Amino acid sequence: MKTLILTFLLSAFAISAFPQDPPPIPTSSGSFFQTASAYFTTFNTNAEMGWSQKGELAAGLASLRGPVNLANNLRLAYEVAPSVALESITRDSGISGTWLSQSLGVAYSFKRWDARLIPYAAAGYRFNESSERWYGEVGLRVNKKMTRYTFMGIGLGAQLPTGRPVLTAEAGFVF
Repeated sequence: MKTLILTFLLSAFAISAFPQDPPPIPTSSGSFFQTASAYFTTFNTNAEMGWSQKGELAAGLASLRGPVNLANNLRLAYEVAPSVALESITRDSGISGTWLSQSLGVAYSFKRWDARLIPYAAAGYRFNESSERWYGEVGLRVNKKMTRYTFMGIGLGAQLPTGRPVLTAEAGFVF
């Protein structure tokens, strides 16, 4: 046992005796918003990863005003005609499976290389409120391909008639 401890201590001393390089200093001083803006405004025109698949499943986070400020967001969409998709959006609080809302809607995709601009409209039902349970939601999403089958996106919408803003961030895959 003493030999094992002595070997461990000598190994640790030998490893720490070698000089170590300091961590690299970032070369860019850009902010998160500059980086995100550059990501969503550049296109990879040579990539063979267009939006040819019919369905998609995305999970993310939704910022809502109401009883719960942040919600898990699960979206399933299927293209029924060129650039037109039916979609289902389920939101839950992330606490013991508490559903916040369920909505069904339609979305239209403007596709350009590896990005999409998606206006959408949906009708939904809130499970956790005593008044104004039914609502409509309209908004705009921007999705950008990461690989041939994965993407990331952000969105901004509003729930009507209350005018509650809905900000979403999601990642998903196409099939």
